[in-house]
Amino acid sequence: MAEVIAVAASVIAIIQITERIIHGCKFYIETVRDASSVLRAIFLETSMLKTIFESVNILATCNSGVSKTVSALSGKEGVIEGCQRSITKLEKLFPSDCIQNTAQNLSKKQRVSIALASPFKENKAKKLREEIAHYRETITLALTAESTQDIKDIKTKASKIHDILTENQRQEVYRWLQHTDPSPLHNRAQKHYEPETGNWMLRSPEWANWLDAKQRCLWIHGIPGAGKTVLMSYLIGQIKKHCGESPKRKFAYVYYYCYFGRNQDEAVPFLRWLLCQLCRQADLVPGNVYEMYKYGGEPSVVDLLNALKDILDEFEITYVIVDALDESDPREDLLKVFRDFITDSRFKKLQLLASSREHIDIERVMGELHVRSTLQSNPKFRPWPPELLDEVEDAVSKSAKGMFRWAVCQIDVLQQLKCKRDVVQKALANLPKTLDETYDRIFLSIPKEEHQFVHHALQWIYYHNELNNGEGIPYAILLKAVERSTAGLTGDQDQRFYDKETLRELCGCLINIALETTMGADTIAVSFAHYTVREYLDSTRTSKNSTDYVNPCKENLKQNLMEIVLSEAQSVGPNELWDEELGINDIDSTSIVGDFNVYCMISSLFSLRQWPCEISQQNSLFTLAIDLLNSSRPNFQILCCAAEKLEFDFLDKGWPLEAQFWIVEWSRLPSNIEALCLFNMLCLDRGFSECLAFAKKFLQGKHPKDLLQTRLNLTMGEYYEDDYDMYTFDGSVIEIFAQLAYYAIEGFKLLLEYGTGLFDPSKVLLLFIGNHNHHARGTCNGYCPVDRLLELGADPKGKGYRVAPLQIAVLCRDFEGVSTLLKAEADPNDTGDPDGTFWEEDTHIGRRFYHLHNASPLYIYRNFEGGWRFSGERGTGEDSEKIEAILLEYGAKDFSREGEERRR
Repeated sequence: MAEVIAVAASVIAIIQITERIIHGCKFYIETVRDASSVLRAIFLETSMLKTIFESVNILATCNSGVSKTVSALSGKEGVIEGCQRSITKLEKLFPSDCIQNTAQNLSKKQRVSIALASPFKENKAKKLREEIAHYRETITLALTAESTQDIKDIKTKASKIHDILTENQRQEVYRWLQHTDPSPLHNRAQKHYEPETGNWMLRSPEWANWLDAKQRCLWIHGIPGAGKTVLMSYLIGQIKKHCGESPKRKFAYVYYYCYFGRNQDEAVPFLRWLLCQLCRQADLVPGNVYEMYKYGGEPSVVDLLNALKDILDEFEITYVIVDALDESDPREDLLKVFRDFITDSRFKKLQLLASSREHIDIERVMGELHVRSTLQSNPKFRPWPPELLDEVEDAVSKSAKGMFRWAVCQIDVLQQLKCKRDVVQKALANLPKTLDETYDRIFLSIPKEEHQFVHHALQWIYYHNELNNGEGIPYAILLKAVERSTAGLTGDQDQRFYDKETLRELCGCLINIALETTMGADTIAVSFAHYTVREYLDSTRTSKNSTDYVNPCKENLKQNLMEIVLSEAQSVGPNELWDEELGINDIDSTSIVGDFNVYCMISSLFSLRQWPCEISQQNSLFTLAIDLLNSSRPNFQILCCAAEKLEFDFLDKGWPLEAQFWIVEWSRLPSNIEALCLFNMLCLDRGFSECLAFAKKFLQGKHPKDLLQTRLNLTMGEYYEDDYDMYTFDGSVIEIFAQLAYYAIEGFKLLLEYGTGLFDPSKVLLLFIGNHNHHARGTCNGYCPVDRLLELGADPKGKGYRVAPLQIAVLCRDFEGVSTLLKAEADPNDTGDPDGTFWEEDTHIGRRFYHLHNASPLYIYRNFEGGWRFSGERGTGEDSEKIEAILLEYGAKDFSREGEERRR
């Protein structure tokens, strides 16, 4: 008994001294600007020592007496006594005023006066810290050795407890553990998640490293309202999926949501929930958990951490996800728990993911943990001595000031240094101050003979990134693309061989090379490591030296890349991938992402969509684009076949069906091939109005008569309410686009002005009126095609046609159209010309409107369902009611020539 008391007294004394030293370190660090690195190192060392001795205290005072290991450590001149001696000497180096609890009540001026009057003795303190670190490591090693047997004993005891407890008794223990249930918050957050909005996180290297346990701590931070909680709910689902996909490996995951409404430090509730969930997943109640349950009351953080250590042994990896740290109030204990998770070897199987706002106390702790976990997990730092890693951790954590991207870059640079103290210390003394300065140094460190390769590689990554919504470019494609764009340039670039490792070595932390889903295939892809890399390349903040390298002929290089893509797309030859007998599901997408010609074909189509203005402004690019859209060229059929096969994986990403010119079936090619090219350009306008730039440039200098009076005969499809209908079109380009104007109104307006005097305005009015949508989609927007056609001499009565314009306008519930036609003296009782021209049922206008023949406009309004399509967008309910009123005002009657007139 005397031995127990003696050991406990020594241990408690050490714990009390470490608490005072920690307080003193905080006093200096918070008071003196640029406090020394020695103080920060002492702060970390004593924090870890305190945690170790709290565990020793439990072992020294438990019911079973002093363990053999603790007894050996506590003997005369033993490790515990030596540690107490050193820690006592260290405490004396601090002024008594700064380690007392009353120091926190002093004014800022008083605190500074104390600090300046009692400068800290760094050299002596550094030596004592090294002694204490040695004692701590010895105690940790001894406890770890003893724990091997302890684990076996614990498992045996847990097994016995599990065997004697009934299912109801186990459930009682679980209910006692559960203090706060975060699942309602999780379920609520999941409902707000929009599909694919969190996929960017899955593509980040940080996520992959954390999921693979290569990095132990990950912190997601941002401003209020940035969607962190919704993102975390999505990531929890991905972690659940990851654990379920590894049945042979015993993984566990537990999430927790802090919430300001609870008004509590979430440390104990969080640990209780964590233990509860892990016990349920392991279907096990450890002995110390059962002892806490029997004892009752509120368990301490130390008790819960000790119990957590035991249950973690049941799993290979445990993923712990905590949202909204900032909402824990207070949160000092919770942050201490997080520090223990990363610094205490008992929890080495635990992976921590946390999110919060960027509060200073959270940034400081999470920043330290990020740097520490990286230094622990990166294999390149394993040969480095512990004291040198401590210096790196201290210098990087101190200088990061919350810039975690900055810290990542410094670690990446430092890992490439030789493991020599003087070399590393020189680098630490000369760390860049900003992220921009960091990127400047990275570029300047690239060998001059490799500038061309790196420059082109980054530009191809940038080009692909813009075209594919931030996706990385397939690694194999990137190397072929750089080889193609640097071919023929000066230098011996073609004499060198490049691979993944060379690329990674040259570009460092500017890029990420990882398995990614891109262009519909899982492949090794290359992307910018962080959005700030792209911002840096776009900015003018670069230093003069790096600007000379990064930005030469930037726009010209982009033009060169587009020229390569457009040229290669037209050289796509016969390929088994485009075999008409090969189904879409038979195509191996992995072979596609390795074929540079195919990549260029896909990218050329997206380039037309993404940069129509840039392409139109450069004659060389515009000529290549026109050739690509020329249906008479032999390669066009291959292009169409390939595009149709690939549209579900690639081209369907934001590419409307209406703009897919490759699905048009030509009954016969027109005599004027330029009219065919114009049609394809205007098809692009149906999905992307910016693409009208192609048509505008193409029409410059062209003879309008040759283009607008060429007859086109084709079949194309259109979706309506999930039905896909095929229609035949036969007429001039303006007559066809009058019927398609709902999707390409600006292109139709362009043709109206370009072709004035070269078309029949009455016919075009009849073909167009069903697409007139005066209020919705900005169809008119200061230029009403109906008004313009009437100005050009269109007949508002539509004489000579089976269906009149007014009948169509009424069916479509187009009040503005009805009003305009009536004011232009359209017949309010027009039922169409029984001897007039009609369109076959397989045509667009025939199928939609031929049934209106013989029905008066008022009869159509009262008896036909409003709108042949898009009726929900036509004006307002009030506008629709106005149609009946204005018809009656102009003398309209309700009748059908196939039946008797009905009067009201």
